[in-house]
Amino acid sequence: LIDRFTKLTGIAIDRAQADAALQISEGELRAALAQLSEGQRLNKTGSFTADLTIDQHQWSDEYYRIFEIDPATPPRVQAVRDRVHPDDLALFDAEIQRGIEGHGADFTFRVVTPTAGLKYLRGVAHLIDTVAGRPIFMGTVQDITDSKLAEEALRASSAELRRINMQLTDAHRLSRTGSFTWDVLADDHAWTEEIYRLFEFDPDTKVDMR
Repeated sequence: LIDRFTKLTGIAIDRAQADAALQISEGELRAALAQLSEGQRLNKTGSFTADLTIDQHQWSDEYYRIFEIDPATPPRVQAVRDRVHPDDLALFDAEIQRGIEGHGADFTFRVVTPTAGLKYLRGVAHLIDTVAGRPIFMGTVQDITDSKLAEEALRASSAELRRINMQLTDAHRLSRTGSFTWDVLADDHAWTEEIYRLFEFDPDTKVDMR
């Protein structure tokens, strides 16, 4: 009887320890998932797994937020396609078809969401498995709107600067007037093209007062 009681007690202790370990593991898992979710939110990057052949997917919370799709909506390609900018639909459809054929993806496309409006997204997908001959992908979608708009603004300002510089160069040539900057102490000079022409210097000449 004592031996039986000891065994039952041991089983109870083992079960209690297992339950405690399980609670710890579940707590650590919840903490890890919370960190992952917060990291994705800060990086504006959503993750997904996709079986494009049968249109079955798993999306992270940030993925839903990026596309402004109700989390209660079943994760389907059409839900994302409904957000894609009309001018990028052909590209999006072509990448989906490539995925069905087993090819990975890395492309940039635009979407239009109800609240934020136009967004630039980068989608990346890698083949991780096949199930019954169907390719299974894991990937990310990142909102790159801020960097894309900054890049476009820089290109626009650079183009405007080139245009102004061309106008200035033409004006200097027509009026036979050159402009310069001069650091007197360092004897460092920056000349426009017309000054080089006025002095008949080679444009590659290192200019100093001598």
